[in-house]
Amino acid sequence: MIPVREGDHDMKMPFEKGFRVTSPYGYRIDPITGAAAFHGGIDLVGLDAVGAPARDMPVRDRGLPVRDSGFAVRAVVGGTVVQSRIVTDSENRTSEWGNYVAVCGADGRLWYYCHLASRAVGQGVRVEEGQILGTEGMTGRATGVHLHLEVRAADNKTTLDPAEMLGIRNAAGTVWTPPDAPEQPEELEQPGQPEQPEQPEQPGGPHPSAASGHSGQRVPAPWEQQSHDWGREAVAWAVGRGILRGRGGDDYALGEPVTREELCVMLWRAREVL
Repeated sequence: MIPVREGDHDMKMPFEKGFRVTSPYGYRIDPITGAAAFHGGIDLVGLDAVGAPARDMPVRDRGLPVRDSGFAVRAVVGGTVVQSRIVTDSENRTSEWGNYVAVCGADGRLWYYCHLASRAVGQGVRVEEGQILGTEGMTGRATGVHLHLEVRAADNKTTLDPAEMLGIRNAAGTVWTPPDAPEQPEELEQPGQPEQPEQPEQPGGPHPSAASGHSGQRVPAPWEQQSHDWGREAVAWAVGRGILRGRGGDDYALGEPVTREELCVMLWRAREVL
Protein backbone atom coordinates (compact mmCIF):
# COMPACT_ATOMS: atom_id res chain seq x y z
CA MET A 1 0.00 0.00 0.00
CA ILE A 2 1.36 3.41 -1.02
CA PRO A 3 0.83 6.27 1.47
CA VAL A 4 -1.20 9.25 0.29
CA ARG A 5 1.57 11.78 0.93
CA GLU A 6 4.87 11.87 2.76
CA GLY A 7 5.98 14.76 4.96
CA ASP A 8 4.49 18.24 5.08
CA HIS A 9 4.09 19.22 1.42
CA ASP A 10 1.77 21.95 0.21
CA MET A 11 2.66 21.49 -3.45
CA LYS A 12 -0.21 21.06 -5.90
CA MET A 13 -0.72 17.71 -7.57
CA PRO A 14 -0.99 17.31 -11.37
CA PHE A 15 -4.41 15.64 -11.10
CA GLU A 16 -7.37 16.92 -9.09
CA LYS A 17 -8.48 13.64 -7.45
CA GLY A 18 -5.50 11.34 -7.53
CA PHE A 19 -3.28 9.26 -9.76
CA ARG A 20 -1.51 5.95 -10.12
CA VAL A 21 2.28 5.87 -10.43
CA THR A 22 2.92 3.35 -13.20
CA SER A 23 6.63 3.91 -13.83
CA PRO A 24 8.88 5.56 -11.22
CA TYR A 25 11.92 7.75 -11.82
CA GLY A 26 15.21 5.96 -12.44
CA TYR A 27 16.32 2.76 -14.11
CA ARG A 28 13.55 0.58 -15.50
CA ILE A 29 12.74 -1.87 -18.28
CA ASP A 30 11.77 0.23 -21.28
CA PRO A 31 8.17 -0.80 -22.17
CA ILE A 32 8.89 -0.51 -25.90
CA THR A 33 12.41 -1.88 -26.33
CA GLY A 34 12.41 -4.28 -23.36
CA ALA A 35 15.93 -3.15 -22.43
CA ALA A 36 17.11 -1.55 -19.20
CA ALA A 37 17.17 2.25 -19.57
CA PHE A 38 17.10 5.36 -17.42
CA HIS A 39 13.66 6.96 -17.05
CA GLY A 40 14.15 10.69 -16.54
CA GLY A 41 10.67 11.36 -15.23
CA ILE A 42 7.72 9.66 -13.54
CA ASP A 43 4.65 8.25 -15.32
CA LEU A 44 1.25 8.99 -13.79
CA VAL A 45 -2.28 7.89 -14.73
CA GLY A 46 -5.09 10.16 -13.53
CA LEU A 47 -7.91 8.68 -11.42
CA ASP A 48 -11.45 9.73 -10.64
CA ALA A 49 -13.02 9.99 -7.17
CA VAL A 50 -13.52 6.22 -6.86
CA GLY A 51 -10.06 5.27 -8.04
CA ALA A 52 -10.75 4.36 -11.66
CA PRO A 53 -9.01 5.83 -14.71
CA ALA A 54 -11.33 7.48 -17.21
CA ARG A 55 -12.06 5.48 -20.33
CA ASP A 56 -10.02 6.49 -23.36
CA MET A 57 -11.90 8.84 -25.65
CA PRO A 58 -10.77 9.28 -29.28
CA VAL A 59 -10.08 12.90 -30.23
CA ARG A 60 -8.12 14.50 -33.04
CA ASP A 61 -5.18 16.88 -32.99
CA ARG A 62 -4.04 18.46 -36.26
CA GLY A 63 -5.98 15.75 -38.05
CA LEU A 64 -4.14 12.96 -36.23
CA PRO A 65 -6.08 10.55 -33.99
CA VAL A 66 -4.90 10.59 -30.38
CA ARG A 67 -6.23 9.19 -27.11
CA ASP A 68 -7.61 11.39 -24.37
CA SER A 69 -8.62 10.36 -20.85
CA GLY A 70 -10.51 13.60 -20.29
CA PHE A 71 -8.52 14.31 -17.10
CA ALA A 72 -7.10 17.81 -16.81
CA VAL A 73 -3.38 18.09 -16.11
CA ARG A 74 -2.60 20.91 -13.68
CA ALA A 75 0.53 22.94 -12.98
CA VAL A 76 2.39 21.64 -9.93
CA VAL A 77 4.17 24.98 -9.52
CA GLY A 78 3.50 28.44 -10.88
CA GLY A 79 5.80 30.00 -13.44
CA THR A 80 6.24 30.91 -17.09
CA VAL A 81 5.43 28.58 -19.98
CA VAL A 82 8.68 28.32 -21.94
CA GLN A 83 7.50 25.61 -24.35
CA SER A 84 4.04 24.56 -25.54
CA ARG A 85 4.24 22.49 -28.68
CA ILE A 86 4.31 19.13 -30.44
CA VAL A 87 7.25 18.03 -32.58
CA THR A 88 6.25 15.69 -35.41
CA ASP A 89 9.71 15.18 -36.96
CA SER A 90 10.65 11.65 -35.90
CA GLU A 91 14.35 12.48 -36.33
CA ASN A 92 14.00 14.96 -33.44
CA ARG A 93 14.00 13.08 -30.12
CA THR A 94 11.67 15.68 -28.64
CA SER A 95 8.95 14.14 -30.81
CA GLU A 96 8.86 11.28 -28.29
CA TRP A 97 7.21 13.66 -25.81
CA GLY A 98 4.29 14.31 -28.17
CA ASN A 99 2.23 17.29 -27.02
CA TYR A 100 4.09 18.84 -24.10
CA VAL A 101 4.15 21.96 -21.94
CA ALA A 102 7.27 23.14 -20.09
CA VAL A 103 6.94 25.53 -17.15
CA CYS A 104 9.89 27.36 -15.59
CA GLY A 105 9.34 27.97 -11.88
CA ALA A 106 10.65 30.82 -9.75
CA ASP A 107 13.66 28.70 -8.71
CA GLY A 108 14.63 28.09 -12.34
CA ARG A 109 13.60 24.44 -12.37
CA LEU A 110 11.80 23.25 -15.48
CA TRP A 111 8.68 21.09 -15.25
CA TYR A 112 7.80 19.09 -18.36
CA TYR A 113 4.25 17.75 -18.82
CA CYS A 114 4.33 15.28 -21.72
CA HIS A 115 2.12 13.07 -23.94
CA LEU A 116 -0.81 15.51 -23.58
CA ALA A 117 -3.85 15.03 -25.80
CA SER A 118 -4.33 18.79 -25.93
CA ARG A 119 -2.67 21.94 -24.56
CA ALA A 120 -4.53 24.79 -22.86
CA VAL A 121 -1.70 27.33 -22.53
CA GLY A 122 0.74 28.93 -24.94
CA GLN A 123 4.39 29.86 -24.77
CA GLY A 124 5.15 32.98 -22.72
CA VAL A 125 2.00 32.73 -20.60
CA ARG A 126 2.26 33.05 -16.81
CA VAL A 127 0.50 30.16 -15.03
CA GLU A 128 -0.42 29.67 -11.38
CA GLU A 129 -0.26 26.54 -9.24
CA GLY A 130 -3.20 24.29 -10.04
CA GLN A 131 -3.94 25.96 -13.39
CA ILE A 132 -4.98 23.58 -16.18
CA LEU A 133 -2.21 23.05 -18.74
CA GLY A 134 -3.94 20.47 -20.94
CA THR A 135 -5.48 17.01 -20.89
CA GLU A 136 -3.87 13.64 -20.27
CA GLY A 137 -3.19 11.68 -23.46
CA MET A 138 -0.75 9.37 -25.25
CA THR A 139 0.80 11.46 -28.03
CA GLY A 140 4.41 10.77 -28.91
CA ARG A 141 6.26 7.67 -27.70
CA ALA A 142 3.73 6.09 -25.37
CA THR A 143 2.06 2.72 -24.89
CA GLY A 144 -1.01 4.06 -23.07
CA VAL A 145 -2.72 7.20 -21.80
CA HIS A 146 -0.61 8.79 -19.05
CA LEU A 147 1.36 11.87 -18.02
CA HIS A 148 5.15 11.78 -18.17
CA LEU A 149 6.20 14.39 -15.60
CA GLU A 150 9.85 15.38 -15.75
CA VAL A 151 11.73 17.92 -13.63
CA ARG A 152 15.07 19.43 -14.60
CA ALA A 153 17.50 21.70 -12.86
CA ALA A 154 18.06 25.24 -14.16
CA ASP A 155 20.73 23.93 -16.56
CA ASN A 156 17.93 22.09 -18.43
CA LYS A 157 20.13 18.98 -18.49
CA THR A 158 20.13 17.40 -15.04
CA THR A 159 16.93 15.50 -14.26
CA LEU A 160 15.58 15.53 -10.70
CA ASP A 161 13.34 13.04 -8.90
CA PRO A 162 9.74 14.28 -9.41
CA ALA A 163 8.49 12.01 -6.62
CA GLU A 164 10.70 13.84 -4.13
CA MET A 165 9.39 17.18 -5.42
CA LEU A 166 5.78 15.97 -5.00
CA GLY A 167 6.42 14.46 -1.57
CA ILE A 168 5.44 10.93 -2.55
CA ARG A 169 7.29 7.61 -2.70
CA ASN A 170 9.19 6.87 -5.90
CA ALA A 171 7.37 3.57 -6.37
CA ALA A 172 4.39 2.16 -8.27
CA GLY A 173 1.10 2.67 -6.45
CA THR A 174 -1.88 4.97 -5.96
CA VAL A 175 -1.70 8.52 -4.60
CA TRP A 176 -4.74 10.48 -3.52
CA THR A 177 -4.82 14.27 -3.61
CA PRO A 178 -7.73 14.95 -1.17
CA PRO A 179 -7.07 14.41 2.56
CA ASP A 180 -10.25 12.33 2.85
CA ALA A 181 -9.20 9.83 0.18
CA PRO A 182 -10.77 6.34 0.32
CA GLU A 183 -8.80 3.52 1.88
CA GLN A 184 -6.57 1.82 -0.69
CA PRO A 185 -6.69 -1.93 -1.33
CA GLU A 186 -3.56 -3.86 -0.45
CA GLU A 187 -1.18 -4.38 -3.37
CA LEU A 188 1.51 -6.98 -3.87
CA GLU A 189 4.80 -5.83 -2.39
CA GLN A 190 6.86 -3.76 -4.83
CA PRO A 191 10.56 -4.26 -5.51
CA GLY A 192 12.78 -1.64 -3.89
CA GLN A 193 14.19 1.17 -6.01
CA PRO A 194 17.96 0.96 -6.55
CA GLU A 195 20.08 3.89 -5.56
CA GLN A 196 20.45 6.20 -8.54
CA PRO A 197 23.98 6.85 -9.78
CA GLU A 198 25.21 10.28 -10.77
CA GLN A 199 23.83 11.19 -14.17
CA PRO A 200 26.06 12.05 -17.12
CA GLU A 201 25.66 15.45 -18.71
CA GLN A 202 22.85 15.47 -21.24
CA PRO A 203 22.82 17.30 -24.59
CA GLY A 204 21.50 20.84 -24.43
CA GLY A 205 17.91 21.70 -25.21
CA PRO A 206 14.71 19.89 -24.28
CA HIS A 207 14.60 16.23 -25.23
CA PRO A 208 13.10 13.07 -23.78
CA SER A 209 15.67 11.60 -21.42
CA ALA A 210 13.30 8.68 -20.89
CA ALA A 211 14.64 7.04 -24.04
CA SER A 212 18.32 7.47 -23.20
CA GLY A 213 20.45 5.15 -21.11
CA HIS A 214 23.80 5.73 -19.45
CA SER A 215 27.27 4.97 -20.70
CA GLY A 216 29.21 1.98 -19.44
CA GLN A 217 28.62 -1.74 -19.39
CA ARG A 218 24.97 -2.74 -19.19
CA VAL A 219 24.03 -4.73 -16.09
CA PRO A 220 21.28 -7.33 -16.69
CA ALA A 221 18.11 -6.66 -14.73
CA PRO A 222 17.09 -9.23 -12.08
CA TRP A 223 14.25 -10.55 -14.21
CA GLU A 224 16.69 -11.12 -17.11
CA GLN A 225 18.91 -13.25 -14.89
CA GLN A 226 15.93 -15.27 -13.65
CA SER A 227 14.21 -15.90 -17.00
CA HIS A 228 14.92 -18.45 -19.73
CA ASP A 229 15.81 -17.46 -23.29
CA TRP A 230 12.50 -18.76 -24.64
CA GLY A 231 10.45 -16.59 -22.25
CA ARG A 232 12.62 -13.49 -21.85
CA GLU A 233 10.81 -11.37 -24.43
CA ALA A 234 7.41 -12.07 -22.85
CA VAL A 235 8.77 -11.40 -19.35
CA ALA A 236 10.27 -8.09 -20.53
CA TRP A 237 6.88 -7.09 -21.93
CA ALA A 238 5.06 -7.93 -18.69
CA VAL A 239 7.64 -6.31 -16.41
CA GLY A 240 7.91 -3.18 -18.55
CA ARG A 241 4.16 -2.59 -18.32
CA GLY A 242 3.96 -3.24 -14.59
CA ILE A 243 1.94 -6.45 -15.00
CA LEU A 244 4.59 -8.69 -13.46
CA ARG A 245 6.25 -7.36 -10.31
CA GLY A 246 8.76 -8.77 -7.85
CA ARG A 247 7.71 -10.47 -4.62
CA GLY A 248 9.77 -8.07 -2.53
CA GLY A 249 13.32 -7.08 -3.38
CA ASP A 250 14.34 -8.28 -6.85
CA ASP A 251 12.84 -11.79 -6.62
CA TYR A 252 10.40 -12.27 -9.51
CA ALA A 253 9.81 -15.96 -8.58
CA LEU A 254 9.60 -16.88 -12.25
CA GLY A 255 9.94 -20.61 -11.53
CA GLU A 256 7.28 -20.77 -8.81
CA PRO A 257 3.57 -21.62 -9.19
CA VAL A 258 1.09 -18.74 -9.42
CA THR A 259 -1.97 -18.68 -7.18
CA ARG A 260 -5.39 -17.83 -8.58
CA GLU A 261 -5.34 -14.61 -6.58
CA GLU A 262 -2.00 -13.58 -8.11
CA LEU A 263 -3.32 -14.44 -11.56
CA CYS A 264 -6.34 -12.19 -11.00
CA VAL A 265 -4.07 -9.34 -9.95
CA MET A 266 -1.90 -9.69 -13.07
CA LEU A 267 -4.97 -9.88 -15.33
CA TRP A 268 -6.32 -6.74 -13.65
CA ARG A 269 -3.05 -4.91 -14.28
CA ALA A 270 -3.05 -6.06 -17.91
CA ARG A 271 -6.58 -4.72 -18.35
CA GLU A 272 -5.40 -1.29 -17.16
CA VAL A 273 -2.53 -1.02 -19.66
CA LEU A 274 -3.86 -2.77 -22.76
